[in-house]
Amino acid sequence: MKSAKLDFDDKTIFDDKGSHKDFHNNDRLNEKDADINLLIGRRANGKSYSTLTFDCIKRFIDSKYIDQFAYVRRFDSEMALIKTDIFNGPVVNGWLEWYTKGDWNDIYYYRGKWYLRKLDEEGNVEEKCPNPMAYAFCINTAGKAKGPDYYHIETIVFDEFIPTNDVYCPHEIRMWNNLISTIDRNRNKVKIYMIANTISKNCPHFEYYGIDPDKLDKGVIYVSGVGTKGKLAIEYCADEGSVETTESAYFNLEDEVGAMILTGDWENRKFPSLPDNYDLDELTTFKFYLVLRNKIVEGCFLATPEVSTIYFHMYNDLVEPNELVYLDDWYPDAIDVSNVFVGLDRGRKIDRVILNKIAENRCYFEDDDTGEKVSHFVKHI
Repeated sequence: MKSAKLDFDDKTIFDDKGSHKDFHNNDRLNEKDADINLLIGRRANGKSYSTLTFDCIKRFIDSKYIDQFAYVRRFDSEMALIKTDIFNGPVVNGWLEWYTKGDWNDIYYYRGKWYLRKLDEEGNVEEKCPNPMAYAFCINTAGKAKGPDYYHIETIVFDEFIPTNDVYCPHEIRMWNNLISTIDRNRNKVKIYMIANTISKNCPHFEYYGIDPDKLDKGVIYVSGVGTKGKLAIEYCADEGSVETTESAYFNLEDEVGAMILTGDWENRKFPSLPDNYDLDELTTFKFYLVLRNKIVEGCFLATPEVSTIYFHMYNDLVEPNELVYLDDWYPDAIDVSNVFVGLDRGRKIDRVILNKIAENRCYFEDDDTGEKVSHFVKHI
């Protein structure tokens, strides 16, 4: 692919690295010097481009083509679709040609690896870099990567670690950790970047790394420990520069995904809220609780004038003994009750009633985020 070289020397638009000033870069995140770095935010704000271009490709070039990186996706079917195009950005916009002073202007994929090369004006290959720049890995086929020594891989990029379809690999955390071990081989030298759009808070990687997405503020970087001696940093990316993200020919802020695309807010469906004329205390006939990791949702059966329904809202107090509690797969010490069940089971009458109310959309929710939590609980029982 031939580049369409831009003038990266224009410092009103680009910084010294060639990073566009109106889009995200990892300068603040990299100052934390963390071993594992998570970036979440709105779509198309430059998270993947910046990481791959300046933290991976640039490093490979600066190291005289020694420091390689691993590019990771969840499924090999995903990789098959994007493997030839994933590095189009720095090629098409001319960054690669500009930064290498014309030595390279294209990136191509061959047998699980990406290489730099130079094409002439007709698209013919003039020269190829003999050393691979990057290796392709997939979580679902990580076992096939065992054996080779990836000694020169210095960086791992796991792109789209929150999937749009909420489908994860079986035993994903274990497979992800095994892949890290396969690449790093206990050298403790690999820097990891995990990148995703703000699609869903219900992500097993958040749980594994002890991250509460409800407590993340946009524009803030949070640092914590990881492993036995490592450091983790997570950045909920703010919008950069002067880009106007709330105007679009296709989306508005009320769309199911519009807020995520335009502002980086979490992608939530719209759930019905409790009518203003409903008195919760007066209408409530029975209560139960859903425990989702470290979050508790209270469900209140309401005897409304029209039809019985359920109102779900977040609950921050201790659950009283003998209350009916449903767990996903985690039992907090703070809950000491006798009627505890793992998941909702249609074999129990009360469970069938709850599930039917949810399936028939005969429920109200405190907010859309609570609705997403309840839907996730029901989907994964």
